[in-house]
Amino acid sequence: MKHISALFAALTLSFPLFAAEGRNDWFDVFEPGPPPHEHCRPPMGRPGPEPPPRPIRHEIMVALLGALSTLAVGLSAAYIAGRRRLSLERRDARKKADFFDNVSHELKTPLAGIRLNAELLSQGRIPDAELRQGALNAIIVESDRLGKMVDELLDFSRLEKGSRRYNLETFDLAEFALDPAEVQGAAGASQGRAKVGAVGPSAAVLADKDAIRQIGIILVSNALKYAEGDIDIEVEGRAVRYMDRGPGVPRGDEERIFERFYRCDSSLSSKTSGSGLGLSIARSLARGMGGDLTYSHRPGGGSVFTLKLKEA
Repeated sequence: MKHISALFAALTLSFPLFAAEGRNDWFDVFEPGPPPHEHCRPPMGRPGPEPPPRPIRHEIMVALLGALSTLAVGLSAAYIAGRRRLSLERRDARKKADFFDNVSHELKTPLAGIRLNAELLSQGRIPDAELRQGALNAIIVESDRLGKMVDELLDFSRLEKGSRRYNLETFDLAEFALDPAEVQGAAGASQGRAKVGAVGPSAAVLADKDAIRQIGIILVSNALKYAEGDIDIEVEGRAVRYMDRGPGVPRGDEERIFERFYRCDSSLSSKTSGSGLGLSIARSLARGMGGDLTYSHRPGGGSVFTLKLKEA
């Protein structure tokens, strides 16, 4: 395609040169003159009539070839854009395939645990009362895990369709985020590893409390998967920061981690289960409320996710 474009461009540029030299070679192909014949020559001494001038349509031909050259360039651009779009569609298809594989595995794991413990209990194969209670607790934990995964998929579907509704209200961010019940809700699975504190003055925000809870659960759950040690949650003004001392995100992937289905290509992430939707959902929720969710590297190592909310 690019060779066709170059050919037409060369032809277009050559016409003015032929015209400047007074050559009509190109146009003789289209308007050849009558061949000279001896019997048509006028007698000696008697001038014949002037032959009518042949119309030379340089401008028309140059414009025509210019249009063809422009068409060739346009076709080349369309071809390149189509190839690029096809490449992106293929990459998205691969991500979706990986996503469905991950989700299938994630769904099978809790279901297998629930079925195993339920069968042991139903068959009376756990005689010890304490072990029976442990099996029941395992069923409850796996059921909660399964429920969270289903909720995540439903949230993703609603966000994709644009049907997610927000109950925006005005409240003090520090009072809400530092409330013991909210801390337990957002970091209940952290087993005491989440440390919450206020830094600087608080501010009133206009946001959806349920969406903030869900964002907190996603960020704390991710930190529990990848990080060791405490998870620090700070509130300052209209922002909530979630900080850990994990391996962090590779340089260059700071924005890509918020893409749907994307998972960092590292040995740690490959060993850790996940659908690749959590951070995409969290950012979509934040922006749906008029805020934002960003990532930065923590000094000394680790990650900092900052949730910024809309001022009331």
